[in-house]
Amino acid sequence: EKYKALQARFSSIESTSTRSRNRFRQLLSQGKFDEAGALLDEIIRGESAEQTRLAEDHYSRALLYNLNFDDRRAFEEYRTAYTLAPKDGEIAVKYAWVLLEQENFQQSVEVNTAILPVLEAAKDVRGKEMRLMALVNLGSAWVSLGVPDQAANVLNQAVPLAKELGDSSGTASLLSVALVNLAATYQEMQDYEHAKALY
Repeated sequence: EKYKALQARFSSIESTSTRSRNRFRQLLSQGKFDEAGALLDEIIRGESAEQTRLAEDHYSRALLYNLNFDDRRAFEEYRTAYTLAPKDGEIAVKYAWVLLEQENFQQSVEVNTAILPVLEAAKDVRGKEMRLMALVNLGSAWVSLGVPDQAANVLNQAVPLAKELGDSSGTASLLSVALVNLAATYQEMQDYEHAKALY
């Protein structure tokens, strides 16, 4: 029943889009460029909204698969959500984390590196939390790839951000991960003074 409802939803979206596109072509052929442009703007906004909504639906589905301990199917949904909305901080950070868990370190680095500039613009607490998660993910991936200088650089950005966020959700555990990884990174770099200070 839910499957049929979902199919109907997407069929109606397709038919609305087709009608709008046909109307756009008609206005264009009539030389009504202002009206055609306004209609095209509506089409673009509609497609963008639908793509965002679809990405959120896939993300929600991935979370449900996680609740059922079906990591393989969850991964597919996270990947689809990320493909649809690569600039959505929460989706990108979670996808990067899943890649990290699967030991796909290089791709995790790429996803985190791509989303960090978007997250740096966020001024609200949730945006800063996402940035912290991305930094810790990235630092962990660099540690796993054996690139200690990159790991230290990123983790040194994560620590003050975690301290700034204080007691917000999950910050303490992320701070712990960042500090442990940073200490291990300093040890690998044979910078025992900094490592000891973190332990």
